[in-house]
Amino acid sequence: MMKSAQITENSLRRLPLFQRAATLLAILTAFQASTSLQAIDYNWTGPSGIQDWSVGTNWSPLGPAGANPGTTNADKAIFNTSTAGTLVTIDSGRNIRNIEFGLSAAAFTIGSAGANLGAPLSLSSGGSITMLGPATVPVSGGTLQSQTIHAPLILEAATTTTAGSYSFTNNANNQNSASSATGDAAAAAKMIISGNISGGTTSSTITLTLAGNVGTRSAGANPIGFTNVVSGEISNGSAAGGLAVTINGATPATNNFNAWTLNNANSSYTGATTITNGALYFNSIANTGFNSSVGAGSSFATGGGAHVIYYGGATSTNRNFTFNGGSFYNSGSGNFTMNGTITNTGGVTFRGGSNFIINTIITGLGGVSRTDNGTVFLNELNTFSGNVSISDGTFVTSTINNGGVGAAGTGIGTGTQISLGQDSGTVGRLQFTGTSGGSSSRLIRLTNGSQASSGNGRIENTVAGQTLTLSGTVKTTSNTVTHVSSLELLGAGNGVMSGVIGGTTGSNANVATNTRITKTGTGTWALTANNIYYGVTTVSGGTLLANNDPATGSATGSGNVVLNGAAGANATLGGTGSITGGPSSSITIGSNSFLMVGNTHGVASGVIGSNGYTGAVADLNLGSANVIAMTLAGTLQFDLFGNDVAAITTSEADLLKIASTAATMTLGGTIAVADVSGAAAGSWTAGTWQLIDWSGYSGSKNGFFTFALPTASLAAGYVWDTSAFLTNGTISIAAVPEPGRVLLIGLGTATLLFRRRRPLIK
Repeated sequence: MMKSAQITENSLRRLPLFQRAATLLAILTAFQASTSLQAIDYNWTGPSGIQDWSVGTNWSPLGPAGANPGTTNADKAIFNTSTAGTLVTIDSGRNIRNIEFGLSAAAFTIGSAGANLGAPLSLSSGGSITMLGPATVPVSGGTLQSQTIHAPLILEAATTTTAGSYSFTNNANNQNSASSATGDAAAAAKMIISGNISGGTTSSTITLTLAGNVGTRSAGANPIGFTNVVSGEISNGSAAGGLAVTINGATPATNNFNAWTLNNANSSYTGATTITNGALYFNSIANTGFNSSVGAGSSFATGGGAHVIYYGGATSTNRNFTFNGGSFYNSGSGNFTMNGTITNTGGVTFRGGSNFIINTIITGLGGVSRTDNGTVFLNELNTFSGNVSISDGTFVTSTINNGGVGAAGTGIGTGTQISLGQDSGTVGRLQFTGTSGGSSSRLIRLTNGSQASSGNGRIENTVAGQTLTLSGTVKTTSNTVTHVSSLELLGAGNGVMSGVIGGTTGSNANVATNTRITKTGTGTWALTANNIYYGVTTVSGGTLLANNDPATGSATGSGNVVLNGAAGANATLGGTGSITGGPSSSITIGSNSFLMVGNTHGVASGVIGSNGYTGAVADLNLGSANVIAMTLAGTLQFDLFGNDVAAITTSEADLLKIASTAATMTLGGTIAVADVSGAAAGSWTAGTWQLIDWSGYSGSKNGFFTFALPTASLAAGYVWDTSAFLTNGTISIAAVPEPGRVLLIGLGTATLLFRRRRPLIK
């Protein structure tokens, strides 16, 4: 045995021939192993056209770059020449760790003339493909070029038992347009990976990270041309632990965004798909174990900087999602149905113009949000404890409760707040579909912090005959007068808003806010608190009831009140509370609308009406001791519950109490009275009922009313007398005049009508 580790030429000569050959082979093998672990940077110097990677003179220093064969080579191949139209073919077995495209690189294609037509290129453990970018964002017309990899790629582990990590990074930056500071993703240089990607031999997991700062999250259903693209099939290959894909680039910024499209529906990798920073576009997904553009694995996860954008057709999956922030878009052409577990650790925002159907329970501490027009149909037993925010679009739930610690699961989880709208003109919609009604004390927050017509919300109860009761306060994020917020109440079902509307979520909890309340749809909604908003209250469809305590405030705040329903919309304002208005406000009952005294019309005492309210004698206050411009051009509805012939009664008829200090009031509507007393037909021969109390108004009445009065209970020979209606608000039963008095009565009636038609009538 030799005493020295160094083998000299003389020592070799003294060895027998067969030992000499074996020793030389060992030396060569050791040399190859040592050089494969020694990183050498090789610069491509070859000409344009179709060139061969393996030709040594195409490289400086003399190459070729990498090893053949090999799996652990540490070299870097640098392409930074400006010769255009270069296709570099790969020799079979070529292995390298890193490929880099420099700032001066022309457009290169690595591999064959078509995807996957040539030999594969293997990347050593820790390997990368990188496109460099300038320190500052280039202007339009920059020289950076897109780069294409046609060769199949094998991601080799260091050993057959170790994991491996690899990265494809495009740092080219988005280019700016000449007139805007917004990054132009379409003009940016892209990385195009059209070759198949597979794992090398290992019992562990291979992880591929897609990184950089090129692309956009706003391409919707057309990402090609605006993102980097991996169109090759991604598979585990020989990695028994599976292959995982991660999107994690630079923190998203205005000009730079790490965006990648995976669009090969045959990808079969089984590792997790994780998006931490950047955008992932994909156009197919299937159940666990079935191929799709995001593989066949069971796990999908997002981080705070994630934008996950689906742009395919209608689809469903039972894969498990973990959301730790970020946004999930359905920009496709159909519903995206989620049947797997959803763990919501840090919140998620559902986005895109198409719908999500979530059939599984969402758990975790995070909140759930919706932005962009479109609908999210929620499971009825969600237990996530974060709050719900709907900036735009719709959340649909069939269950709701008070929320808070220990609360049962509902469609909107167990949080304590529902935020609607955002600092723009969008509308956040909450749609309730419960077939047994529901109630909640959660705070309703209208986000109106920046401009007019922001913080817009819509709450809809879709089930006729069922009631949604919301006892939480309705607050805005700003009380600035120009920050106008709105809340629309609608649906075929009924609702009750018993929390105060007004105040902000900050330090001004009890300040009046410029909030508009609108009632549409066919159902009945009631406002039962003394509200402090001063925006307009509008009724365009269905019924809005003012059922607050009339002695202490106004159900409709201090702003204008407008009933402007179209014909057939049955726009009705009613109730048993106060509709007061503030100084210089107005109350307008339009010609196709109804003012209903009480909660029902045409419903007998003690009987439940179609809107769920029980018939009863009621008072309703309209106006206040302020200058309130009042127009009563619609139909005013009253009920008669009995007939005390001994005196004028206020206990057997609905009473409307009108107040205003305005000089004039405009009349022109119809007084519609229903007899719900149950009196026998033809039994009434006397009686007087007060329907309007005019004592709070001393101005002039401009115009006149017409009357629609019940006749079934009147005895033969008796009629209604409305001559005192504009004076004391009463209607009475009177006998038909004798023939000799007809002329006198006729003259009196003509005089009354003449006085009513005068422009101003005292």
